[in-house]
Order: sequence, then structure tokens, then C-alpha cells
Amino acid sequence: MIAKLVAIGTLLALVSGAILWVDNRYAKCQETKAIERRLDIKIEGDILNQRQDRLWKLEDRYGPDPDKVQNPEIKQQMKEIKAGIMMQENRLKVLEAK
Repeated sequence: MIAKLVAIGTLLALVSGAILWVDNRYAKCQETKAIERRLDIKIEGDILNQRQDRLWKLEDRYGPDPDKVQNPEIKQQMKEIKAGIMMQENRLKVLEAK
């Protein structure tokens, strides 16, 4: 009789432990997705800030208009950074809209 009670108690403990483990492991999927989304937004924002900072440094040195820059490499770099900033802003808007 005691052996049956111990066996039933053990079985209930194992089942409840398994349920709690599954709940802890997989039920937080929404929380994980929210954290991943926030991290993606943070990463894209940091990239945008880095590009904007680089552009500002070039504009401080050479002026805001890339067409007036004498060095063709700097002119090209400024144009690429401006295009990259616009693409990065669009990516960030898409991530924030989700």
C-alpha cells in the first residue's frame, strides 16, 4: 500500500516537473521574440548612428555638398554613406512597425 502511494507520488512529481520544465523552456517564446526585436532595433539604430556620425565628420571637413568636394574618393564615400543612411532608416522603420 505504501509502495503504491510512493509510486503515485513519484509519478505525479515527475509529470508536474516535466510540465513546469516545458512551460519554462517553451512558453516564453513571445518574450524571447520581443527581446530579439528590441535587440534588432538597437543594432540597426547603432549602425544608423555610426553612419550618420561618419557623414557629419566628412561634412565638417569637406562641406555638406558632396558635389563640391575635390577628392573623388571622398565624394563617392559621402554619396554612399548618404544612400546607406536612407536604407538604414527604412530598415529601422520596418523593424519598428512590426
